[in-house]
Amino acid sequence: MTAEFDGRWWHGVVDGTAWCALAAPDVLELMVGGDRVALTRSSAAAHAASDTGDAAVAPMPGVIVVVPVGVGDRVAKGTVVAVVEAMKTENQVLAPFAGVAREVRCSKQETAIANQVLVVIGRDETVEAG
Repeated sequence: MTAEFDGRWWHGVVDGTAWCALAAPDVLELMVGGDRVALTRSSAAAHAASDTGDAAVAPMPGVIVVVPVGVGDRVAKGTVVAVVEAMKTENQVLAPFAGVAREVRCSKQETAIANQVLVVIGRDETVEAG
C-alpha cells in the first residue's frame, strides 16, 4: 500500500487498485477503482438556520471559492453571498430575500456539503422597503 497527501486528498494504491479519499468535518468521500461514495454526517449546527433569519445554502457538495459578504452586511434579494465550485463549475449562492447577513458559516477553501447553511440572513423591513 502506498499513500500521498496533496493538501486536500489522500491518494494511494492497494493491491494494484487506485484509491483516494477526502475527509472534511461532515463528509468522507472515497473513490476506489472508479467508484465514488460520499458518506455524510449531518449535524444540526451545519444545517439549521438561526431563529433570527433564513439561510442561503450550498446547492451541492463543493469547495467555497468566494464569500463576498460579512456579518452585518445588507444584501438585496439575489445578491451573491457565496460561490461553491463543484466539478470545475462555479455555482453562485444567492440571497433568497433582502436582509442583513446575521451569520457567515463558511470560509474560502472550506469544503461544503449539499444543503449546508452558508449564510444566515435576517429579514430587515427597511432593506425590503428600499
